Amino acid sequence: MSHAQPTLKTRRLHLLPAETSWASAMLDFQLRNREHLAQWDPVPGDMFYTQLYWTMRLRQRAKDWLDGHGAAFLLMLEEQPGQVVGSVALSNVVRGRLQSGTLSYALDASLQGQGLMREALEAVIALAFDDMRLHRIRANYQY
Repeated sequence: MSHAQPTLKTRRLHLLPAETSWASAMLDFQLRNREHLAQWDPVPGDMFYTQLYWTMRLRQRAKDWLDGHGAAFLLMLEEQPGQVVGSVALSNVVRGRLQSGTLSYALDASLQGQGLMREALEAVIALAFDDMRLHRIRANYQY
């Protein structure tokens, strides 16, 4: 895909494209939710909790969009711009006859049970089927 990844908006959230400028905010999200996310995530390597890691990871997520292999979004509450409270990504996009991808997501522990992830997923799933023209999505918790 040669066009810029869109910003998505729901009733309470802004879903911003993954970009390296958000590395510090993404690291803050991971540190705040380290214990909460540990129950689902594999044990991370030494670099995982560094700004360098998140700069590289977000650079790859942005490249995935440009290459047509994925779409990654950082979630921010309307009333708290600049603070990452979650993430949603479509990755491992396979083109050709399959037209599929893997959906992964994470949400701040303090925001569980409010329907925020449902809002975010509805927006990203619509993008996946309408704009990206995927036929199927597999769900996976990990970002």
